[in-house]
Amino acid sequence: MWGNATLWLATMTVLPSAVPARVAAETYPGPSPWTILIYGGVDSSAESYLMPHLDALKRASRGELAAEIVLLIDRVAGASSDKKILGADFHDTRLFRLDRGRWERVAGGLEFPEITLSSTFEANTGDPTTLRKFIRFAKHQFPARRYVLILFGHGESRSVCPDISSECANSGEFEDPLFTAEITEGLTAEDSVDVLWVDVCSFGGIENAYQFRPRPDEFHARVMLASASVSTPAPIARVLRECGIIRDGHDDVPLVRSATEFGKAALGSIADSLGERKPPKQRAERESWACYDLSKAEEVKRTVDRLAMAIVDGNGRHMVEDIRGWGWPVQRRAHQEAAAEHFEDNRSLPVAARIPVESITMNYLYPFDPVRWVSSAHFDLYELARLIRDDGRVSQAIREVAGEVARSVDEMVLTSVGTEEFGEFRPGSHGLYIVFPGGEREIGGEPAWAFFRWYHPFDQRTFQAAFGNYAWCRDGATPGNGLVENWFELLDFWLDTPADAGGMNFYRW
Repeated sequence: MWGNATLWLATMTVLPSAVPARVAAETYPGPSPWTILIYGGVDSSAESYLMPHLDALKRASRGELAAEIVLLIDRVAGASSDKKILGADFHDTRLFRLDRGRWERVAGGLEFPEITLSSTFEANTGDPTTLRKFIRFAKHQFPARRYVLILFGHGESRSVCPDISSECANSGEFEDPLFTAEITEGLTAEDSVDVLWVDVCSFGGIENAYQFRPRPDEFHARVMLASASVSTPAPIARVLRECGIIRDGHDDVPLVRSATEFGKAALGSIADSLGERKPPKQRAERESWACYDLSKAEEVKRTVDRLAMAIVDGNGRHMVEDIRGWGWPVQRRAHQEAAAEHFEDNRSLPVAARIPVESITMNYLYPFDPVRWVSSAHFDLYELARLIRDDGRVSQAIREVAGEVARSVDEMVLTSVGTEEFGEFRPGSHGLYIVFPGGEREIGGEPAWAFFRWYHPFDQRTFQAAFGNYAWCRDGATPGNGLVENWFELLDFWLDTPADAGGMNFYRW
């Protein structure tokens, strides 16, 4: 009986009719123009990073709001003890809605009945079920014409929002993250959003972008905002002001009307913010952000796979690896000695046609950290393709396809920004990485490729820190036919040991 009464109360407390009138309701009849969903997967040290942004939103909202802003946050003991921003210091999972000048605690209704106005429910934000419930709660209780989903927490390459209070099913894991393919498997098309804003480190890769590309029957987004590098959080309140969603009454910033407009305005605000900060205390060094048109991801996939096949046909491995580079300067001498064997004819080429063997493609690794070849062997895709296209040592067939890759990436990257440490960062072209591990190198006595079980076309969730099921690795290839047909198979051909069982990752190309 009490359970039914609690459920009735939870449902009633979040009915849209109970929401105070806003600018959006007065100006735009019907659903709100936008609903912003903040998924605070900060059951980790990331809580201390999110709280200042929630405070900034709280203070900024004292003016006018032209959208609904909804928060799910999973706090953890020891990360922070703030009682003012959200009204209490708690260590469970709660829902909030931004009202003018305050975060109002709300109940989860029928979509998330475990969360009430008095509950102490501990959700696992590394479980896609939690994310799905949150999206459906927000869409039902705060309907809008367009939706922005912000995933905020720690993360890198293959996963986001690890929950340290929940064990992972993967062998040896002490925390449960949301893996890229786990999101698309756990959500459905009805959970799709217009803008997917992934505010974690090192998520701006083509493999992740391709996973969330628009498809009619699966979860997807139209535009993705992400950082290819280690990053400080984006200024959420400032972005929403730039998008016309938060207004202080003294500006006339127009409200953005599309996912593309939102992404471009957000990047402009992030670029301004980065330009005002100085390393190393106020931001990460070598920081980048980009806005991607996910409808272009399939064309990038097609051109990259064609490039992989052209490299195999043209026996271009050593040249392409040399153009990519070897990651950090202390390796260069040894690399130069090895490269001399492969490029004896380099000296016979005109100087303009040569590329020094120590050249390194723009990358998003930590300098001088070999472990990053395992966790985040991320090289800028536009830069890699451009350098291959312009290298006189490479066959004409390879160069032509590399040019197509560069053009397709240039179309997909709507806008981007990189700090001065990157050198000649080209906004709108750079800022999208591709996974490209470092050849024969070993990490702790094991070949680097042995650690890439997470980068796999099939289910790998029984292995530590892995999930697999990347559409990027799977699409366009037929396992076991002896042909290299996509980028993943190119890497597996180069880096794995030949074996009937498929070598280190049990995949036979």
